[in-house]
Amino acid sequence: MSRRAWLLAALGVAVVAFVANLMWPDTAATSGRPASNQQRRGTAARGQTDGVLNPDELKVRLEVLDEERPAPGGAERNPFRFKPTAPPAPPPGANTTAPPPTVPSVPPGPPAPPPITLKFMGIVVRENGARIAQLSDCKGATWAVAEG
Repeated sequence: MSRRAWLLAALGVAVVAFVANLMWPDTAATSGRPASNQQRRGTAARGQTDGVLNPDELKVRLEVLDEERPAPGGAERNPFRFKPTAPPAPPPGANTTAPPPTVPSVPPGPPAPPPITLKFMGIVVRENGARIAQLSDCKGATWAVAEG
C-alpha cells in the first residue's frame, strides 16, 4: 500500500475512535452521583438523599382541587400605561404664545403626469437582438412595445 493510503486509513480509525468516545456512556453519569453541588443541594432540600424518594411527596392530594379558589383581584389592566409623558408646563409668567412658523412658498410647477396603469410582464429578445417589452393592463389586453 502507498503512504497516502496508510495515512487515510489511520485518519479513518482516529475519526471512528473519536465518535465512539463521544457516544460511549460516561462512567460519572451512571454512578448516581449528582454532577454539581446545585443538584445535591436541591435534592437534599426536597427530602431526597442518594436517590431515595420521600413517600409524602408521592401522595396525590385530590382534595386540594375541591378547595375554594381566591376571587380574581381588582387589578387594573392598562395596555397603554407606558405612553410618553407630557412635556412640563411652562413656568408662570412665561410667554406661551409663539409666532407661527414661516413656511417658504414654493412656486407651483407643472402638474404631475397621470399614473401608469400598465404592468410589466417581461422582455422578448428577437434573433436580430431587438428587445421588446410585454405590458398588460390586467384586463385582458397586452402590448408589445419596442424602445423608442
